[in-house]
Amino acid sequence: MAYSISKDAQQLLCEIINQISLTERRAEQIRIQLCRKTSFNPYACFKRLDSMNTNQIKPEQIVQLLKENDFFVQELNTLFNKTFMKEFLNYQDFLNLILPKTDCELREITAMKQPTKTTVEKSIDYTLAQLFNLEYNEAINLERLKTRLSNFYNADQMFYSMDSLNNNILNFKDFDRFFRRNGLLLYEEELIAFFYRIDKQRTGQITLNDFRRMLEPFQKLEQPNSNNSSQTPKQIVSQSKSSNIFIDELGSSNKAGQIIQSRNLSTSNKKKFQSNRRASSITESLQTTKLTENYLNDEQRFIDLGLEILKLEMYLEEIRLKLQQQKDFNSMDFFHFMDLKNKGKVNQHEFVYFLEQLQIKNLDVIELFNYLDKDQDGFIRYSDISEFISPSNMSSTYICKKPAKNSLLSYSLSQLFSKSTIGFIQLLFNQWNENEKIIKLKKKQFLNEQNLYLIFNKLDPFKKGSFNRQDLQRFFDLYNVKDDIKLLYKRLGKLNKEINYKEFELFFIN
Repeated sequence: MAYSISKDAQQLLCEIINQISLTERRAEQIRIQLCRKTSFNPYACFKRLDSMNTNQIKPEQIVQLLKENDFFVQELNTLFNKTFMKEFLNYQDFLNLILPKTDCELREITAMKQPTKTTVEKSIDYTLAQLFNLEYNEAINLERLKTRLSNFYNADQMFYSMDSLNNNILNFKDFDRFFRRNGLLLYEEELIAFFYRIDKQRTGQITLNDFRRMLEPFQKLEQPNSNNSSQTPKQIVSQSKSSNIFIDELGSSNKAGQIIQSRNLSTSNKKKFQSNRRASSITESLQTTKLTENYLNDEQRFIDLGLEILKLEMYLEEIRLKLQQQKDFNSMDFFHFMDLKNKGKVNQHEFVYFLEQLQIKNLDVIELFNYLDKDQDGFIRYSDISEFISPSNMSSTYICKKPAKNSLLSYSLSQLFSKSTIGFIQLLFNQWNENEKIIKLKKKQFLNEQNLYLIFNKLDPFKKGSFNRQDLQRFFDLYNVKDDIKLLYKRLGKLNKEINYKEFELFFIN
């Protein structure tokens, strides 16, 4: 039997499916990037994490990897179980996590590499940490969405609303039909990525158990209701629906239970119950006041962080402007000096060589390379470099108007630029590095997830699910901050694009 569910719940389910699909596609990009590295050895990476030599990877070992690569780390065991549904990972689990799913040839070549215990390169270590960080962050995002959905309906109701043929399975057509019914389109590659993550048996079909595992919040999976274990899906659906109505009418199931129970109490017990209830009320009121104070403090901290970023970015802008004003500086020459093979793109090794020529030390090369590599394809292009070295208020016409030297000739850095110009280039990279350290330190001391969500809602007054530069400026205006927040918005996302919650949250986590 097909169940009818509200439009809001359907839209929320579409969002969850899209989120799962996007996570899988992003994870697949990192897997392919990892496995294409010639020095990558799966067993060596596994043993690098298995520090206790137990042939198991435990939460604290993953957390250590993330900390060593400067990723923000939240709670240990809960987050690990929420992500992988296990208390530890063995070697086979590890292979399933890191091997590509779409590139069968690369998967086979990587899996057949001879096991070694060689030291893992820093670039491989960082990419591996990126993969775990992505899985963790998406698990948090999905948990929030699943909890919201569970307040409307349970997994069984959602499943039977999509199972139009009543055959207890969902295939590609069912999901396509469901999305079209909500005025959305799910492309084939997005649907395939979703099935890769949910369809554990690789049958091309989603069963009720698969669907439950996908939608049930972790707390519910952790504490299953023994009363429901022997009931049929139809009975569970019926019971959930009636309990939802009850909660809507009385506020919460626990309080409702107390009210019903109090009707059968004796007079003395009633007084005792009412006294406890008043005490509970006072406690709740105090907790609410404390939460409000914390929220207001977090708003102020967000303003302070924004102003700090603005100050640092404005200093970088001054350096960029002075660099562009140098008579011998040309952005095309600058890029061609990096582009050793004249391919129009620069890989990580070429970038490292370029920084060595500049004699820049104590710089996080991988972090800077990933910051410049906007599309995360492993290469830096002229547009990436031009954006980094150019002031935001300067047109590209002015930047490119100075004549470039013959890029096919081999120049040393001193032949291309004067000492003062090289000094400004060094200052730009070093200052960026210092800025990142300061910003990262402040972000780590900043918001918890709940208050971050409240701040986002304040930035999104029209409930679009995203905010733009004008919304951010309006928020700062409320605190009498009249500075132009263009540079801050650029750090949060792209100037011509709205920022959704996921992008907002990633700014604080990365």
